[in-house]
Amino acid sequence: MWITCNDAVNRYDGNMIKVYNLDKYFRDCPNLQQGYGFTEDDESNIYIGSIQGLYIYHRTTDKFTLQKIFPDNGDALAMPFAYKDGMVWCFNKKYEIAAYHVATGKVAAIVRIPLPELPSVHIYSLTGSGFYERWPFFDKGGVIWVSGQNTLYTFSPRTKAISEIPLPGFNKTKQSFLCTFYDNQSDHVLIGTENGFWDCNAATAQTQHVTQIDGVDLGTVSAICRNQYMTVLKNSRGILFADRKYTSHLLINYTPGRVFRQYKFGFDKAQRLWMCDDGFGQVIYDFSSRLLPGLSSHAQRQHLTETADTALSVGAFAAFPNGDIIVSGASLLNHSTNKLESIDFQQPLANKTYGMATDTYRKGIWFYQLIPENHLLKIFFCDINKKLSLKYQIPASLNTGVSQCLYPLNDGRILFSSSGGLFWLKDNNKLIRAGQQPYHNSFVINPLSHARCAISYVNNDMWLVEFTGTDEIQFIKKILPGIQSFYLQEDTARHCFWAGTNKGIYQLDEHFRLLRRMDANNGLAGTYIYGLLLDDSGNVWCSHQRGLSSIDARTFQIINYDKSDGIQDWDFNNRAFYKAPDGTLYFGGMNGFNQIRPPLKNVQYYQPEVYVDEILINNKTWLPDTNANQITRLHLSPSQNIITIKSIVKDLGAGRSRELVYRLVGADNKWQHLPGNTTITFNNLAPGNYTIELGVYDKYHAKEVAQKRISLTILLPFYRELWFGVIIAIFVTAFIAGLFIHSKLNKQKIAFRQQLALEQQRNRITADLHDDIGALLSSLQINSSVASQLLHKSISEARQVLDKIERQSRDIADKIGDIIWSMKSSDQELMSVGSRISNFVYDILGATDIQYQVRIDRDVDLRLHDMTIRKNIILIAKEAINNAVKHSKATFIAIDLHVANDQLVLQIVDNGIGYSGLRTQGNGMTNMKKRATETGGILTVQTAPLKGTTIIVHMPVPICSDNG
Repeated sequence: MWITCNDAVNRYDGNMIKVYNLDKYFRDCPNLQQGYGFTEDDESNIYIGSIQGLYIYHRTTDKFTLQKIFPDNGDALAMPFAYKDGMVWCFNKKYEIAAYHVATGKVAAIVRIPLPELPSVHIYSLTGSGFYERWPFFDKGGVIWVSGQNTLYTFSPRTKAISEIPLPGFNKTKQSFLCTFYDNQSDHVLIGTENGFWDCNAATAQTQHVTQIDGVDLGTVSAICRNQYMTVLKNSRGILFADRKYTSHLLINYTPGRVFRQYKFGFDKAQRLWMCDDGFGQVIYDFSSRLLPGLSSHAQRQHLTETADTALSVGAFAAFPNGDIIVSGASLLNHSTNKLESIDFQQPLANKTYGMATDTYRKGIWFYQLIPENHLLKIFFCDINKKLSLKYQIPASLNTGVSQCLYPLNDGRILFSSSGGLFWLKDNNKLIRAGQQPYHNSFVINPLSHARCAISYVNNDMWLVEFTGTDEIQFIKKILPGIQSFYLQEDTARHCFWAGTNKGIYQLDEHFRLLRRMDANNGLAGTYIYGLLLDDSGNVWCSHQRGLSSIDARTFQIINYDKSDGIQDWDFNNRAFYKAPDGTLYFGGMNGFNQIRPPLKNVQYYQPEVYVDEILINNKTWLPDTNANQITRLHLSPSQNIITIKSIVKDLGAGRSRELVYRLVGADNKWQHLPGNTTITFNNLAPGNYTIELGVYDKYHAKEVAQKRISLTILLPFYRELWFGVIIAIFVTAFIAGLFIHSKLNKQKIAFRQQLALEQQRNRITADLHDDIGALLSSLQINSSVASQLLHKSISEARQVLDKIERQSRDIADKIGDIIWSMKSSDQELMSVGSRISNFVYDILGATDIQYQVRIDRDVDLRLHDMTIRKNIILIAKEAINNAVKHSKATFIAIDLHVANDQLVLQIVDNGIGYSGLRTQGNGMTNMKKRATETGGILTVQTAPLKGTTIIVHMPVPICSDNG
C-alpha cells in the first residue's frame, strides 16, 4: 500500500511503514513530497504524480527518478490515472492527456479534454469538493472517462473521439459532480452529487438516479466506492454502507463536534475499506471474514438497542434447549440467525453481577448472585419460555461468602460452590454443607463421567470427587498436587484428562498421572488459563491472558491465535467459556466474545512474503543501487564479516502477526523465529560458504516455509589460500634446500680447509723432520761413527762423543714428542698447552738457580685448537727459555701466555745481560721468527746491554669448531 502525505511518500506492507524522504532514494532529482495519483506497471514499478513531473519508483533499484511528461512552461504537473497497453496515462491541470511508453521512455501527447483548467491542485487552495474524487479512469471498453465540476466526458484513444455524457435530470447550474467511481466488476460508473448519485452503465449509457437507500435520504454524496458486496458513500450524516442493489443500509454517524474530512475511499483484497481521514491518518473498516468469528464491543453496540451502560465484557454463557445462548445475562445470541439480540429480564438482573449455569434437567438457566446484597444470596431460574422467577433467597448467616459456581447434576440435585465451601441447594431456601471438605473457597465444579467431578480451590489443590445417592460426597484423591489447577476436561475417547492451571495445560492419563505439560517452553502463548474446552475431535482450546490457543490432541501442535485471526481482545475472562450441544465453542473476554466451530478454515487474502529491505556489510549499505530484495549472492572479503539484513513479512492483512524465520545453512540449520519486522545480524562469520534462508512461519501447520535464499561466500585470507600455501611451501623448501646446500658447501669448505691445513701441516712436519730431526739424525750418525773409531784410540774422547750422542737423542725425542702432541686435538690430549709449558719450564729451570714465574690464562686452552699454533708456540717458548738459560745470565725469568683481542700473546722476560741490537742473531732467533710468521704472527725482541731481554709473540687465534 502506497500512501502520500505532505512531505514524503510512504510504503505500508501490513507490518511497517517505510518513509521515502531520504536523498539516497532519489537519483538525480529532488525528493518527492506531495503526490498526486498512483499507478503500477507489469514489473511492479510505481508511478506517482507530482508538480515536478512523473516520479518513477524502480523496483530493481529501490530508487526514484523523475520523468517530464508535459512541456514545462512553469508548471510540470503530471498526474497518472492508469497503466494500459504498456503506457502510463497522465493528465494535468489543463486536462491534457499524455502517455508515457514504459519500454521506450517516450512521451506522446494524446488530447486535451474541453474542461476548464484547474486553478490549483493543492488541498488548501480548493473549495468544496476537490477534483481528487473525480479522478479519470478507463472503462472495460478502453474508453477514458473524465469528469469536470458539472460536465462528464469520454475519450476513445482508438477513434480519438471526445463525447459528453448527459445525465437525465441533472441540473448543471444548481448541481455539480462531487465524486466518481468506476465499478470494473459491473462496468458501471457511480457519480455523486448534491442530491444522491447516478449509477451509469458504461456500455449502454443507461442511468439510474439514487436519492434514497432503505428509506434514508442520501443528500450530498461527496465520496463513493463499491466492492463485490456493498456500496459505501459519504454524506453529511456519516458513512453509509449499502448492498449493491441499494435495498438495505447501515449508517455510521460522525462523532459529534469532530470535523470528518475523508477524501479517498478504496477496498483492498481483504475487502477492507480504506479512507483518508485528514489529520488522523487512515481509517480502516474491516469486513473480512475471520478465522475466529465473534462479536466485539463495537459490534455489540451496533446490534443492541440497550442503554449506554450495556456491559461489553462477557463473563459467562448459558444455553436454552433450543440452542439460544445467553451472553452475560444481558444479551441473547439467536441460534437460527446468529445475531445478538437484547433480552429484557427487567429489574431482578439489572445489576449484572450474576453468574449463569445451564440446567438440562429442568430445561432452563440458573442465575445466581456473585456477591450477595443486603445479606441475601438470590438465585433465579429462567425457563424455556424465557420466564424468570426467584427460587432462592439465602441469608448471609449461612456463611456462603462469594459465589463461585453452580452445577446442576443429571439427577436434578444442585451443587453450589462459594468461598465458604460446597453446599447442596434444597427447597425452602436451604443450604446443606456437602460433608467434610479439605478446604474452603471452592472455585469451579468440573463435571466428569461416572458420577464424578473435579473441584478446584483457590490457592489449594484440585480434588477428585464422587457423588453418592446421599448428600455426602466422597473426596477421593488430589489431582496434580502442589499445582494451582482451575479446570479439568475429560476426553473419554482417548481415556485422558486435560487440566488448565496457572502454569499451562497438563495432560493426564485415566488415573490422573502426568503425561505431558504444555507451556511457554513448547509454544503456548499464555500459561495462566482462564477457560478450557475440548472440541468434538478432542482437541484442546484454552483462553488465557495472551489470547486464545488450541492444542492438537494427536500431534500436540499448538496454535496461538491473535487479533488478525479475530480474537475479541488479548485478555479473556476467567470461567467465561461454554460448549454448545452443536459443538460450537464460546470464549468471553473484555471486549466481547468469540464463537468457534472447529475445524477452522483459514482464509488468506494476502500470501505472506519475505521482503529484504536493506543489507548492510560492516554497517554500510551493500550495493546501494540495487534493491536489497533482489540480491541473491554476497561475495565478501575476509574483513567483511558483519552482515545485517533488515527484513519484513509483507502481508497487508496480517503482517504484524507474522513470524519471520531464518537460518544460516552451513553454520546452524535450526530455524530462528523473530517478529515480522526485524533486523538479523551475523557477527564475525568465519570464512566459508553459507546460505541464508529466510521464510515465514505457518502457525496453522506448525512449519517454516522458506521463501528466499541468499548465497554467502566469505573468502579466506590470502595467507590461508592454497596458492599462498604452495608459495610458502616452495619458499620454505627452497630455503631449507639452500641451507642444506650452504651447510654442505660449508662442510666441504671446512673439509677442504682442514685437508689443506693438514697438507700444510704435513709439509711443515716433513720440513721439521727434514730440517731439525734430519739434521740431528745426520749429526747423530756422524757422532756414532766418530765414537766407534775413538773407542780404539781414546776412551775419554769416545765418552765425550757418546755424551753428545745422548743429548742429541734426547733432543730428537723431545722434538718428536712436541710434534706428536701438537697434532692431537685438545679433546684427545690430556695435557693442555699451559700444563705443557709449565712442565718444560720446570724441567729446564728447575735444575738451575734461576727464579721463574709462569702465568698462563685459562682462556688459552679454551681458544687454542689449531695444531700449527700449538706446535709453534711451544717450540718458540722452549727456544726462548733455552736461549735465556744459556746466554742471558739471568737470575729471574717470567713467562706470560694470554689471549687479548683475539690474539695469542706470549711474553718471556729475563733480567739478564741483554745484548746489543747490532749483534748478529743466531739460528734460534731466526727459527722463532720463522715459526711466528708461519702462523701469521709477529715476534718482537726488546733488549739492550745490561737491560735484560723481552721477547713478545702475537699470533692470531682463529675461531674454530670443537672438531677443529
